Amino acid sequence: MHVVFDETNSIEQEKASDDEDLKIPFEKLNVQNQDKGNSNNIEIQHEEETSTPQNEEESHESINTSSLPKEWRFVPSHPKDLIIGDPSKGILTDAAEIGNVEFLTLLTHSYPDLIWKINSDNYSIFHIAVIHRQEKVFSLIYRTGAIKDLLVLYVDKKGNNILHLAGKLPPPSRLNIVSGAALQMQRELLWFKEVKKIVPYSFLEMKNFDHKTPSELFSVEHNELREAGEEWMKDTASSCMVVAALIATVAFAAAFTVPGGNNDETGAPIFFKDRWFTVFVISDAVAMFSSTASIIMFLSILTSRYAEDDFLFTLPAKLMFGIISLFASIVCMVVTFSATFFLVYKEENKGTLPGLVAALALLPITLYAVLNCRLWISLIRSTCWSSRFDMVSTGFSNDRSYFYLYE
Repeated sequence: MHVVFDETNSIEQEKASDDEDLKIPFEKLNVQNQDKGNSNNIEIQHEEETSTPQNEEESHESINTSSLPKEWRFVPSHPKDLIIGDPSKGILTDAAEIGNVEFLTLLTHSYPDLIWKINSDNYSIFHIAVIHRQEKVFSLIYRTGAIKDLLVLYVDKKGNNILHLAGKLPPPSRLNIVSGAALQMQRELLWFKEVKKIVPYSFLEMKNFDHKTPSELFSVEHNELREAGEEWMKDTASSCMVVAALIATVAFAAAFTVPGGNNDETGAPIFFKDRWFTVFVISDAVAMFSSTASIIMFLSILTSRYAEDDFLFTLPAKLMFGIISLFASIVCMVVTFSATFFLVYKEENKGTLPGLVAALALLPITLYAVLNCRLWISLIRSTCWSSRFDMVSTGFSNDRSYFYLYE
């Protein structure tokens, strides 16, 4: 790697000294005066030096870096000590903490022995990834093959193995990436079970210096989070159940007070053959049944035992199904009202009023969807988290950085 200095001023250049730490030879600069009458025109001639041979221990295999970002192409030929520094303070640890999986992939591709580097606490990059809940960095351990069986054997100065680290609470910045204490508890359980898959059986009951197994440490560390998740679930279910009960009451009453009344001779509804009456009946029935289903779901949440494993799938799935059922009942209730309006007033109001009512009917539906969309997205993501975690662990990620490590 050569550094070239290009200067256009009239000051004569001095020869650059060799940098002993980087071992990068600088080019000699020979300045010649082409025009004696014009002292401002100077041509700098560059004479390349023959680079000194590298020791076999410092030589690196040439890799194709043309597809890498420009600022990363110097890494394969750069001295390792200046890239990594002290493992406890170097950028290797920082990259694992913030989840810079592309940079870690590049480093470990250039220097495979970095996988074995540990910091002052006996943490490898995979231990740091578990502590800071960086799933992309942690998934690289599945690309190391049989090496992962040795990497997980590291124990820190307090006797904690990698499963103990998964049993501890992460930093608040990583815990709060998921909204809601119940969903945070679910994510912590998924992490603990995922790390549990790669540790040897003896680590499951291994005790640290505080005489706690990983499962016991997880229960102690996450007890407050579990209680907060229980309270959040109960408050959410109680509020939603009140709304569902009101909708069920209205839908039940509407079924026996049909618009237009009944025929005195036959008892059949007067608008029985009208298409809007069909819309009224179907929407009222769906509103009734969906609101009843959501009440059952929310009641099931309130009567749950709230064990740790319940937060993994059962409670989030019940809450998601209950909220979706409640949304369906709200939509059908609004459709029922609109159908009733068109049945009763369609003859008297043929102007813009029916269209205005239909437009206003969309307002509560839109408001409910907008105000609760973040909760829906969080529930769907958390419920599908286990399948996504399994996909990463088995190596079926579409992210190219996972494959670059062992190309």
